[in-house]
Order: sequence, then structure tokens, then C-alpha cells
Amino acid sequence: MDRFAPFFVAVKMARPDADIAILGGGCAGLSLARRLATSPVEDSVVVLEPRETYTDDRSWCFWAGLTHANSHLVAHVWPRWRFSTQSGGSATHERAGLCYQYVRSLDFYDDAREQIGRHAGVHLETGTRAQSVSKLANQYRIETDQGALSANAVIDTRPLPPDSPALLYQCFLGAEITHPRMRPEDAEIAGLMEAMASDADGFNFLYVLPLAPGRALIEVTRFAKRRIDPKALNDQLTAEIGRLHGSETEVIRTEAGVLPMGLTHSVPQPAGPQHVFAGLPGGALRQASGYAFQRIQTWADKCATSIASGHGVIGHPPEPKIRALMDRIFLHALRAHPERGADFFMAMAKRLSPDAFVRFMSDAATVGDKMNIVTALPPVPFLKAAWATLRAREVAA
Repeated sequence: MDRFAPFFVAVKMARPDADIAILGGGCAGLSLARRLATSPVEDSVVVLEPRETYTDDRSWCFWAGLTHANSHLVAHVWPRWRFSTQSGGSATHERAGLCYQYVRSLDFYDDAREQIGRHAGVHLETGTRAQSVSKLANQYRIETDQGALSANAVIDTRPLPPDSPALLYQCFLGAEITHPRMRPEDAEIAGLMEAMASDADGFNFLYVLPLAPGRALIEVTRFAKRRIDPKALNDQLTAEIGRLHGSETEVIRTEAGVLPMGLTHSVPQPAGPQHVFAGLPGGALRQASGYAFQRIQTWADKCATSIASGHGVIGHPPEPKIRALMDRIFLHALRAHPERGADFFMAMAKRLSPDAFVRFMSDAATVGDKMNIVTALPPVPFLKAAWATLRAREVAA
């Protein structure tokens, strides 16, 4: 049965089923939908999301002051963040007025759905998978597994294909656990990159976030040339939890993902000028770090403003050329020398001030910050990586 049959408007008619169709109700899709639901936009909006229900399946982190537009979603903050190597080196950062902040996905999903539910013109259709987008005369036709619908504009946040080629893949598996042996002195430190090391599969580290007394998120993360087998990640995570906390643990939930870092194929092609990509397929992911939440929020604000002012939908802005070049050089260096990954990251942690490090990770690095990064890293592998990057760009051109 065509789920949208009662609402579908024939191609020859001018009125679409929705003014704006958002394909995908994940972080990017819901971020924009909740902005539109709380803005003076009169356009009708439909969000098409494949999953039937939302669960606490992931988390997002970023640096910010204690008060900001999304502070009501923050479940935990840490005033300090740490880097360490398996061989014993460590560096801890702290900056007054700035914290590393943690948002639970379910809190975000619930907040977005509540905002959407208050607006009669914004609808979330779960259990609906968008399959294709095609351009009609003045509209777009979206084929879904529940039927077809039309829209004046499309924002496409559907995931990239699993086989999307990239310089590296950030593969991670984490578990939120309870345990009785967390040291009180660790409660205010976010372990950004702990026990950094390398093996046959590449560079790896632990991401350790203490969430409450006796409770933490522990995540194994790998930067690898290929996707890591989930069983191998699970075996490593189980071993690390046992090493850190023994057998007295209970797993509350898990989260996992694979982030392509430094995509080596062309971006998806839109069906027309009012079909834009957002989220991961639109360039929300920072190439060399995997951070995306704040970039998505910034885009959602700007896109909602553009729609409200009558200028239509917009995608993410192009990555600044210098930042994109530096990120790709770093990825080339890490791909060529995974055994030196810990050295690379520790050099930045020790040579950059906390302010400079956060600016770099938050897309606000100054010229001086960039120069400090260049001088902090070993010249030979990065000169070779720069040459490899430029050669790859020449071939792509």
C-alpha cells in the first residue's frame, strides 16, 4: 500500500506534498527540523527516517562554555582533558571557562521530537526510508519504501555507502559501564586519547569518559586503512574493560560506528539546485578528527535562517582550503606511519596551548595556531605526506 497515496500530488499539479523534505532524521536532519519548528518559517516540512524508534545509540562531544544554545542537552562536562600513550607519556589540558561537553543521543532525539511535535507544519515520519530523488519540472520526487511524495526542496542527510573509499576509517566501539573502582581524581578528566599505540591494524587509543561515580563510557578507537571487524573491536573492548576495572562491571549500553576520514571519491551529485546534502554526506565531519556535532548545529542555524528569509535551503559551506589541506596531509602522514601516531598526537598536545588545541579542533584556529602545529610535528614524514597529498590532488584533477 502506498503510505503517501492520500497526500501525493500528481506531477502536473503545482502544490507539493511538502515544501521541504528532509531525508534522514539523525543528528543533522533533526537539528534542522527542530530549528524550523521554533522559527517563523511557514513552510511545511517532513522528515523521513528509516528507524521506527529512537534509542540511546550514540553520543556527541564538543568544547564550549557552560552556557550556550544547547546547554540544556549536556549530560556531563569535564574541565580537563587528557592524552596518554601506552608507553607512559601523558599531557593534560585545562582552560578556565571552557569544558569538554557530552550530549546523549536520546536526550537530543527527545528534545528534537518535542520541538517538532509543537509545530503543526513540521512532521517526523519514522519507519520510512527514502530511496531516490529525481527532479521534476518545478519540484522533486522522492521515492520511499512507503510510496512517493513531492517537495519543493530536499535536504539529503542519508548515510554514505559503507564502501565509500577514504584515506582512513575511524572505527570505534564503546560501552557505558558501571564499576566500583573508578578513582575520584579521574572524575573531572575526559580521557580524549588514552593508551595510544599501534599494531598491525594501525593506530589505536581509548576514549574514556567518566559520567558519574562508578559509571563511565569506555571506547576503543582505531584509525585504519580498512574497516575493522566488529568482533575484533569487541574483543579489544572487553579486554580493556577487564584491564581497567576487572570483572565487576555491567554494560548499560553500547555505541559503535565507522567514520570515513578523508574521502577519496567525489561528493554525491544533487538532482537540482534545491537538493542539498547535509550531515556526513554534506561535509559535516571534520576530516582529521571525526567531530561533527557543532558543525551541524552551525549549519542548521544558517540553513533555517536562509529558509526563513526566503533564500531556500543551503548545504554546509566548503571546507576552507588551508584547513582541508592540513587535514589531508595529517591523514596521509598517519596512514603512512601509524606506528608514529602516538608521537604525532602527543607532539600537538604538548606543544599547543589548551586554547590553541581547542581552536584547532573547533574550526577556529588562527594563523599562529596553524604555524605552531606545523612546527610541532616532525618534518620528514609530513613533508612526504604533503607531497603525497599534492600528487593525489593532481591525479584527481
